[in-house]
Amino acid sequence: MKKILWAILVLLLNIAPAVAQEENILKEEIRTRILSPVGKQIVFDAGEMVKENINYDEYHWSFGDGGSAEGKGVLHSYMQPGYYEVKLATTKEDLGDNYYIDVYIYNSLFVGVIDNSIDRDYVSSVENYVFERGALFWIIGGVDKNVTVDEIVDEVISNSEIVNKASGMVVWGAGNFGLDLLVKLSQRSEIDFGDLNVAIVTAGRLSSLTKTAYSSFNLVNPQSLILIGDNALKNIVNLSDTDGFVSSLEEEALAYELIGIKDRFRLEPVASWMLMTRLISYILFKGVPLSTIALILTIPIIALLIALARQVVGIKAFGIYVPSLITLAFLESGLRYGTVVFLVVLAVGTIARLVLKKLRILYLPRMALILTAVALGLLLMMGVASYFNVSGLKTLSIVPLLTMVILTEKFVSAQIRYGFGPALKLTWETFVLSAVCYLLVGWESLKVFIVSYPEWLLLVIPILILLGRWTGLRVLEYWRFRRVINK
Repeated sequence: MKKILWAILVLLLNIAPAVAQEENILKEEIRTRILSPVGKQIVFDAGEMVKENINYDEYHWSFGDGGSAEGKGVLHSYMQPGYYEVKLATTKEDLGDNYYIDVYIYNSLFVGVIDNSIDRDYVSSVENYVFERGALFWIIGGVDKNVTVDEIVDEVISNSEIVNKASGMVVWGAGNFGLDLLVKLSQRSEIDFGDLNVAIVTAGRLSSLTKTAYSSFNLVNPQSLILIGDNALKNIVNLSDTDGFVSSLEEEALAYELIGIKDRFRLEPVASWMLMTRLISYILFKGVPLSTIALILTIPIIALLIALARQVVGIKAFGIYVPSLITLAFLESGLRYGTVVFLVVLAVGTIARLVLKKLRILYLPRMALILTAVALGLLLMMGVASYFNVSGLKTLSIVPLLTMVILTEKFVSAQIRYGFGPALKLTWETFVLSAVCYLLVGWESLKVFIVSYPEWLLLVIPILILLGRWTGLRVLEYWRFRRVINK
C-alpha cells in the first residue's frame, strides 16, 4: 500500500510543474505593435503572431473600437485617432492563447529623439498634449542615463520603419546633440530625410547655432530644418506643414530660426577672410562630428587659462600638458566621477611608492610596479562600482582612466624630487586648475560661440604673446610678500 501511495505522490509531483507551465503559457501575453494613419485598412494576420506556427481551430479578433471579426487573416480600419488594444483569442481543442496588438492611429506622426538630459515628465506631458489633438509623438532614446549619441543613433536606425512613416522629427538634447545626431544618422542609415520636417530644440541662444545648422541642413537635406526653444514643443502638432508651424510660433511670439526649406535653401556666403569658418563648414559637410570639432577648438582656450593661472595668478601645477589632459578627461567623464578616479589613482600611487620605497631597484622598474598597482586599483574600483551599480563609474571609457594614470608618474616624481608636502600641493593646484578649466570650457554657450565664430580664437595668440612678456608680480606673490609691500 505504501508503494502505491509513493508512486501516486511521485506522479503528482511530475505532473504539477507541467500543469503550472501550461497555465503560464495560457496566461502569457504576446504583444506586437502597429502604427497606422486614420482610415487606412490594416491587415491583421494571425500567421505572423502565433508561436511555432500552431494551426488553431478558431481565431476571434476584438479590435478595441467595438468591432470584431473571425478568421486567421482579417482587414480593419479605424476612423478616429487614438490607442486601441486588439485582442486575438485562439482556441485548439481545450487549449487557447491570447495575443495582443497595440495599435496607434494618428492623423500625423512625429518622431522625437531625446538624450538623457531631458525631463521625461515634461516629454510625457507633450506626448499627451499632441495625442489629444489626433497626432502621435513617438519618443526614441532618453531612458538610459549613460547612453551615448552613437547608441541613440542605433536605436533610431532600429526604429527606421517608424521614422520613414513620420512627417516630422524633433531632436532635443544638451549642447550639440541635435545636429550631431542628424549628421550621424545621414552617414550611417538609409533613412530618407527628404520628406521630413526637422526641429532642433535647444535651451541656448538660437542664433548661435545658425551657422553650424546651415552645414547640417546641407548635409542631411531634410524638407525643412528649424531651431526652436523647449517652450515651443507643444506647437509640433503643426510640424507637418512648415509654413503653418512657423505661423503658430509667430502668433505666440515664440523664438525660432528657420534654417531652410528644401529647394529654397541658399547657403549664406562666407567672407573670403573667414578661412576657419569655411574649413569647419567643409569638414562638417563631410561628416566630422560637431562634438569633435568643438573639443578641438576648446584646447586653445584651456591653454590660455592655464597660462593665465601660471603667469598672472601664480598657480604652478604640473606644467601645461597634464592640466590640459585632465581637463579633457573631466569633459569625457564628468567632474564627479573624474574626481573619484583622480583620488583613487593618487592614493594607490602613493601607497605603492611607500611600499616600494625600501626596495632598492631602478627607477623605471619601480614606476612600472607602481603603474601596475594603479591599474589593479582601478580594476578594484570598477568592481566596487559594479557591486553598488554606480553606472557612471563602471561605464567610463579608457581615455579618462589612462589620463589619470599619466598623473601617477608626475606625482611620484614630484614626491621623489620635492618631498610629499610640496608634491601634494602641486597635485592639488593641478586638480583645482583642471576643474576650473572644465567648468568654463564645459559652458555650452562658450562652446557654441567658438564653433560658430572660430576666428575669435585667433585672439588667443596675441594674448599669449603678452603673457610671455609679463614682468609684474603674480597675485599670490602679492599675498606672499604683503608684509614687505605694506612697509
